[in-house]
Amino acid sequence: MSAATFSTADNIIDVTEQTFMQDIVEQSRTKPVLVDFWADWCGPCQNLMPILEGLAQAQPDRFVLARVNADAEQGLTAQFGVRSLPTVVLVLDGALAGHFTGAKSQSEVEAFLDEHLGPLTEATEEAVEAESPPEQNAELDLLEASYQADPGPASAHALAMGCAQAGQYERAFELLLDLLRQDMDWNNNQGRQDMQQLFGECPDKALVARYQRRLMTLLF
Repeated sequence: MSAATFSTADNIIDVTEQTFMQDIVEQSRTKPVLVDFWADWCGPCQNLMPILEGLAQAQPDRFVLARVNADAEQGLTAQFGVRSLPTVVLVLDGALAGHFTGAKSQSEVEAFLDEHLGPLTEATEEAVEAESPPEQNAELDLLEASYQADPGPASAHALAMGCAQAGQYERAFELLLDLLRQDMDWNNNQGRQDMQQLFGECPDKALVARYQRRLMTLLF
C-alpha cells in the first residue's frame, strides 16, 4: 500500500511525542484538538484521513486536526491507550472529551463533532467567514498596541470589547480571563459582567461552554 498523501493547512499538524504537550494539551485550552492516530498500512486510516482533513480545512476556526503516526510514535500512541487504528480522540481544555475508532463516513464524523462541540450553525459559519472592515481593523490594531504596551486590566478590557465587536469572541474571552487573573474585582466586577454578557451574544455555543468552564475554574 502506498504511503498516505496529506493535505496541509494552518490547523492541520503532525504531532510527535516531543511536541504533543504544546500541540495537543496546551493548544486544546484555546481550540479543540482532534487527534487522529493512523498508519500507512492501515486501509481504513487512509479512507478516514481525507474526510478529517476536508472538515478541518472547511472549518479552520472550529478545531485543529493533529495527526499522529502510530508506528513512528509508539510511546505517544500507548499513552493515549490506542488499541486499534484508526483511533480519533477529541481533546478539550487539556482533557479527553470523546473518541471513536474505525473508519467513519463524513456524516458520522460531523455528528461526532456536533455532539461534542455543538452544531455548526449558520450564524457560526457566518462569524467564521466574516471579515472586519478596514476601519475596524485599524481600531483593533490601536487597541492591540495599547495592550502590548501596558497589558493591564483597562487595556485588556478595551481590547476584549473591540474583539467581541469584530466577532472575535475567542480572543475576547481570553483577554477577559487575563483581566480577571490580574484583578477579579476590577471596576466593580465589570470583567465578570461583560464576560457573562458576551456569553449570551456569542453564536458559537460550544466556545461559550468551554470558556464558561474556564471561568468557573478561575472563580472557584
